[in-house]
Amino acid sequence: MRAAPAFTVVAVSTLAIGIAVNTIAFTLLNSIALRPMPVRDGSRLVRIYPVDANGRRQNLFSYPDYLSYREPSEALDGTVAYIPATVTLGRDATREPMREGLAYAVSASYFPVLGIELALGRTFNQAEEARLDERVAIISYSMWQRRHDGAADALGQTVTINGRAFSIVGVGPQRFMGTEPLAADVWVPLAAQPILDGTNRLTDRTDSWLLVIGRLRPGVEPAAVERDLSLVASRLSAAYPAPDRPVRVAVAPGTFFTLDSAAWSVIALVLGAVGMVLVIACANLANLALARALSRRRDVATRLALGASRWRVIRHLLGESLLVAALGGVGGLLFSAWTLRLLAPIGLALIPEVWASVVLDLTPDIRVFTYTAALAMGAGLAFGLVPALQSSTPAIASALRDDATALGVRVGRSGLRSAMVVVQISICLMLLAAAALAARGLQRTEALDLGFHAADVVYTRADLRRHGYSRPAAADFYARLSRRAAALPGVTAVALTTHVPLTGGVTRAPVQVDGQPAPIVTMWREISPDYFRTLEIPIAVGRPFTEEEVRAKAPVAIVSEGLARRFWRESQGDAGFSAIGKRLTHPQSRVPLTVVGVARDASDGAIWREKELSVYLPISTTAADGNLHLLVKTAGSLPLVADEIGAAAAGLDPEVRFTVTRLDDMLRIWLLPSRIAAAVALVLGLLALMMASIGIYGVMSCAVAERRREIGIRIALGATAGAAAGLVMRDGVRLIALGVAAGALGALATARILSSWLPGVSPADPVALGAATAFLGMIASIACYLPARRAATVDPMEALRSQ
Repeated sequence: MRAAPAFTVVAVSTLAIGIAVNTIAFTLLNSIALRPMPVRDGSRLVRIYPVDANGRRQNLFSYPDYLSYREPSEALDGTVAYIPATVTLGRDATREPMREGLAYAVSASYFPVLGIELALGRTFNQAEEARLDERVAIISYSMWQRRHDGAADALGQTVTINGRAFSIVGVGPQRFMGTEPLAADVWVPLAAQPILDGTNRLTDRTDSWLLVIGRLRPGVEPAAVERDLSLVASRLSAAYPAPDRPVRVAVAPGTFFTLDSAAWSVIALVLGAVGMVLVIACANLANLALARALSRRRDVATRLALGASRWRVIRHLLGESLLVAALGGVGGLLFSAWTLRLLAPIGLALIPEVWASVVLDLTPDIRVFTYTAALAMGAGLAFGLVPALQSSTPAIASALRDDATALGVRVGRSGLRSAMVVVQISICLMLLAAAALAARGLQRTEALDLGFHAADVVYTRADLRRHGYSRPAAADFYARLSRRAAALPGVTAVALTTHVPLTGGVTRAPVQVDGQPAPIVTMWREISPDYFRTLEIPIAVGRPFTEEEVRAKAPVAIVSEGLARRFWRESQGDAGFSAIGKRLTHPQSRVPLTVVGVARDASDGAIWREKELSVYLPISTTAADGNLHLLVKTAGSLPLVADEIGAAAAGLDPEVRFTVTRLDDMLRIWLLPSRIAAAVALVLGLLALMMASIGIYGVMSCAVAERRREIGIRIALGATAGAAAGLVMRDGVRLIALGVAAGALGALATARILSSWLPGVSPADPVALGAATAFLGMIASIACYLPARRAATVDPMEALRSQ
């Protein structure tokens, strides 16, 4: 290595880049789905899931069911139940302003079973879990430092959650954030759950809302837990029959996320893609090793001539390769850690506010070290074994003659080296095609017609139920807020709705249309009259609601064009006109509803799905338990309007914190997976292209060096410089063509895989595939042209004299 520093630097750097890319991907996977929770003996924690009769895994338990499952078990040392919820943290008497935070409602066993020792104070007891006689809370370590400067007198003081004062009885440990990758601000007993979300769910056995974790007894396998708790599930199923009643339980490792088969298929695809970069790196290093074998052929031949066994030589050469791989592994680990440390704050700054509390521990652990070491050793064997076997071939005489062969094999024309170049080009084309396909898919997704305009629109989020508002009181609050918002400068339209498009949580219900044999499931929401004007959704036929219809709770409805076409299409007329005056029955209405308008189809849930069949109802004082949203369209500055709406809400009730969000931010959230996929594929594709181009250049340069005598003779006999360059270019173009042909098949397979989980991607996009092929062909041709041009400048006399 000291004798060939250039080879060492290039080999270690190439391998470090390939390993770093793989280590970054595995570190992210490890932090999400493999690393145990940061608690005592985290490997003994398991997540417990109910499973219904159809084999569908459910995530949540009801509180009465949890009480049955937590009975003493021979397999478990204890169980905990919890659920995180977004809350409003009041100002209290501290300097921290009112803000939105995260509270965990937890069972009394939460901290003891997890093995968490509080930094200060005590945990909850069983009486506090079951009854809300006294409101108590445990605050996080960070809140303790922010609000109380770490003082011991924080105990006994209060923290305001959703307008209610809770007495602080404990402080969480410094490095414990919770049992979800969401940084907790406060923990409260399960009995305080009605204060968190405004509904009392403690007594309803059919209302599932709790996540459950268990701790295995020493020496007990998870299968034993499944057997024990499935008996409980079977008993409960017999005692409380219901269509979706769980009949058994499933157990998974106690990590932050339990990934299903669909998620693992995506992860396998990503790991396979980054693994291809490492394969290209290994192919490059193998070519370098073969080229280096040419300069060392006399050394190896001399060892063999002096009696060294072939196995001894192979061990020597493999030892060198493994040492290079070890250095590359260390470099890859350091580079990946540095990259994650650099990119993590940037990524957190780019994520939407609704994900701001997500916390992932990206520090390398034993799994990351083991994975990186395995990659390094595997890469060392991959790029070192074949050159070692070939270099140790006992063709001693030819090597000692130094006749431009590497132990009897012409390195410049080696079929093995050519095959490696073909593999690099084919893999590179697959990755470039993936990048082009993802970019085209993102372009199509961004150009989707959503049926409404998200630009210049903001919406509010605040669940007044958790602040003690009744349904009529919440409706009155929003009516006053909407009047204040409408009076703000620059505001052009204001509307109320029970559901904001693209925010998830759509409400579906069966609607019975007159004259139809069976009901149909539709998406429904309640809206104020200006809803369609605010989102610029055209009314194709008919009219929007009137204020009189809202006040009188008139039995009217507006349907989407898709629903109108479904039921009232006429052979020669417009379905919309046929729908006006028709009647339908909705579960929320006691009388049939008359259709007064047909609105253009608009997306409600995922943007790439087919637009929902929608029914719009006039908003009422009982709308969705008072959980409403205000939509505001403005011609002015959105941040300024958002601040003014927040100030207007604070003027009505200073204890309620309204989150004001741009609607196009939600659109960016839906586009985020496509953007991430396009960016990752582009980075991998460019890395692969860089390495493949270096590989092509290296092979062709070696070929020119090996054929220097031949090219000199050709030129001396009258061959032109163009003919000499063409001789080299033909070999290079042949390798490129073979690689492109093999890569095209892989690119088509890649396109089919991407189209199955990435929106907008076509399984056969000729523009994307053609662009990737043309770009690769251009760069690869340049890599071939540079050695070919050098071949055209060979001096015949100098070439012959050097031989």
